[in-house]
Amino acid sequence: MGTAFDDFLTTAKTAATEVSELLRSNFRSDYDTAQKREGTLVTEIDLRAEQIIRSIITEAHPEHAIISEEAGRDGAARFTWVVDPLDGTANYVTGFEHYCTSIALLDESEPVVGVVVHPQREDMYTAVAGNGARKNGRPISVSSAPSLAESAVLFGISPPIVDDGRLRRVYQHLFPPDRSRGLRQLGAGACDLSFVANGTFECFLDKYTSPWDVAAGSLLVEEAGGTVTDWDGSPVNFTAEERDVGIVASNGRVHGELCQLYRNEAANPDAD
Repeated sequence: MGTAFDDFLTTAKTAATEVSELLRSNFRSDYDTAQKREGTLVTEIDLRAEQIIRSIITEAHPEHAIISEEAGRDGAARFTWVVDPLDGTANYVTGFEHYCTSIALLDESEPVVGVVVHPQREDMYTAVAGNGARKNGRPISVSSAPSLAESAVLFGISPPIVDDGRLRRVYQHLFPPDRSRGLRQLGAGACDLSFVANGTFECFLDKYTSPWDVAAGSLLVEEAGGTVTDWDGSPVNFTAEERDVGIVASNGRVHGELCQLYRNEAANPDAD
């Protein structure tokens, strides 16, 4: 069934497909790499990929605004594209295949289109608000695990996490094998969210991430039947500044447990 956002989805898929070919063809090849101010990496491939996406979007929808990881914010409009040309740059540089391209479209501040492409796996995840989530054109859904004890949990790797005692205690609580089916940090939030959407994992957690890392993936999770909120249960702010986005994404069935766990730790800020 068609939707009002089909044209926008086509734009996102076109841009993500072209960029995925660039990323795949340069994987494990020689290219320039630099370290950004906050310690993360950027390569010439990131920059080229971002230019391609921005060019395709601007040509198709010149009236829209764009937020992207390297170039920042451009314009103000009802519709805003949120772009990460290469999510998981550190993985890409080291030759680990867990990386992707993430493109979302916000209507005001709400994601309405999301595309995440895994170039090495040649998988494309897509979602349109109210129309479900798909992997390579086939509908996907979150897992049916009913509790955290039966859930595999993905954590983000945002640097400020190490200074957040409450968040560390959440991790420590979930670490024993009787409290979850394992914690993993894979280093690419958009990829991780697509794995929650397709039922491979039950949860993805981060407290200091950025809009371009989670906007598209969050729509995937919600359209696949899951739940996405901030840590206090409020809506995620997808227009926040870099490292200012908190996110709890789950299959929905374990969401209350996750939020309650954090509230319990927040109520005991001096606990070790």
